[in-house]
Amino acid sequence: MTHCVWKSLYVQSWLPKKKCKGIVILAHGMNEHSGYLQRLTESLLKAQYGVYAFDHEGFGRSSGTHALVNDYKQLVDDLKVHITTVQNTWPDKKVSFGGALILHALNTMNIQVDGVILQAPALQLHASRRPGPSIEIFGRFLAQLVPSLALLPSNGGKGSSKSVREQVSKQKKNDPLYYSGNVRLGTAFSIMSAIDDLQTPQVVANFQVFNTPLLLQHGDADVVCDLAGSLSWFSQLTNCNDKTMIPYAQACHDLLHEPESIATVVLSDCVAWLDQRS
Repeated sequence: MTHCVWKSLYVQSWLPKKKCKGIVILAHGMNEHSGYLQRLTESLLKAQYGVYAFDHEGFGRSSGTHALVNDYKQLVDDLKVHITTVQNTWPDKKVSFGGALILHALNTMNIQVDGVILQAPALQLHASRRPGPSIEIFGRFLAQLVPSLALLPSNGGKGSSKSVREQVSKQKKNDPLYYSGNVRLGTAFSIMSAIDDLQTPQVVANFQVFNTPLLLQHGDADVVCDLAGSLSWFSQLTNCNDKTMIPYAQACHDLLHEPESIATVVLSDCVAWLDQRS
């Protein structure tokens, strides 16, 4: 494993000891950091894939106020630079893994990746997570004044199934790099903007001609990002000749930290999908 500080962003990379089948670029989810994806990294390395990952600004070991996102587009710009750097280092093979930020990066980049793995992407917030219109208007106004104010309640462990919720919550609280406090106003409404912007006519039209190999994984018990958003977006990829969507029964949002019976299948599906295209 190597690591370095790059443009104020903490970057990590791992390469298999034997032949490298390809490179997977990881983009972690909100509140997380690149080390939170350790189990995925280990599975990829065991399957002989190299991994590059970095901590978004404000998360993990990167600079910035912990868990504060003033504008999601800044994170997208960082991600685009990260992808470009990896592509220049490994021009022959690369795959991107992540969620909504990956989609924003692909929508605005001139270069292409060889594949995309999306896991419970933020394409539609679950109805229980989105505030009413009047509250949202006031919240956006307040977020402009005090974006770092940690006012909104987090998922409260609902990202995981009940059988592992206590264990996963304890793991998060014991991890100083994981943000487990209340959601900051700036971050909350930046996430909502990222979701809404993926629904604009121009972006929808762009993805209607999307033809990059795609694996989309989503739990049908996800009460953070609604499965319906993934299903709707997936159905619009009318030009994509290689697309796979796997809904996992009784699985919640954090697929890599679900019960063993689910998490192992999720990881196995990732590796199998890669192997079929490497």
